[in-house]
Amino acid sequence: MVRSHGDGSVRVLTLDRPEKRNALRPNDLSELAAAVEAATEPVIYLHGAGSAFCAGADLDAVSTLDDPAAFARLGQRVASTLASTDAVVVCGVDGAARG
Repeated sequence: MVRSHGDGSVRVLTLDRPEKRNALRPNDLSELAAAVEAATEPVIYLHGAGSAFCAGADLDAVSTLDDPAAFARLGQRVASTLASTDAVVVCGVDGAARG
């Protein structure tokens, strides 16, 4: 779900599940954290494929989890990983941004 490629001094990370507006499942969060941790470029550009940046949690996937709170904790760890990276993180947000 997370595509990653280098473009000079920028690591481009793409949430690539446009049919679900890039809604996140547990594995997607793990992939995103790993991609951020693996980035060696000084800039990370995070954006979504299609017409949405990210719809948030994939509620269909979360509703099947034995411990939905673990998903929330994983999301918090990913946010912390993004916040603590040495790279400058820029997000390309298409359309409305609500939260």
